[in-house]
Parts: sequence; structure tokens; C-alpha cells
Amino acid sequence: MLARGALLGAATVAVAARKKAGPGRIAIGAGAGALAAVVLARVVDEVRWRTTAVSLEIDEPDTALDLMQAVRAEGVRADMVRSDMTEPTADGVPHSPVYALRYRAKDDRRVRAVLAAQQS
Repeated sequence: MLARGALLGAATVAVAARKKAGPGRIAIGAGAGALAAVVLARVVDEVRWRTTAVSLEIDEPDTALDLMQAVRAEGVRADMVRSDMTEPTADGVPHSPVYALRYRAKDDRRVRAVLAAQQS
């Protein structure tokens, strides 16, 4: 990523400056290109992190519903989902349905704080 950004920056300076492109200008362009690549990668990573859905599994439906209502009161967009697990446990007993609270990754701290407050 850094090498591609540096190469792109150096090439941009070389093409834009044409005859005036000395080694100093090309080095500055390479540095600026590498820096731009790092900044762009950080921005893309931040956007992906903010929009990624996270699920917190909870065994009891009433607990999941209470948690969903509490985090919604805190301003978090959350949904309660149910997933049926078809694989039996080690002793052959089928799993009971698992409930999960689905929300965005950026709200994870707030959701876990509400859960901790409810459990204490």
C-alpha cells in the first residue's frame, strides 16, 4: 500500500512537473503519495468499522428484549434476531434457540455498558 502510494505520488510529480522534476520533487511526491495512501486506508477502515453489524448472543428472549429496549433508549439502533442452532451439543441434546442483539460495531461499548448495568 505504501509502495503503491509512493509510486503514484512520484509519477504524478514527474508527469506534472515534466522538465522541472528533480530528485527532490520526486521524493516529496513519493512521500506525499505514501501519506495519502495511509490516510485513505484509515478512512476506509473507519467507515467499514462504523457500519459493520455485530451480534451479542443472549440465551433468554426476555433478557434480549429488555436489553434491546434499554439500548434503544440510549439511542443505539438495535434489533433482536433469533437463530435456530441445528447442531446438537456434545451430549446429544439439541440447542435451544439463541437470541441475539444486532447493532453497529461503533455502539459496542454502549451496549455492553447497558448489559453490565442490567446484570448488576
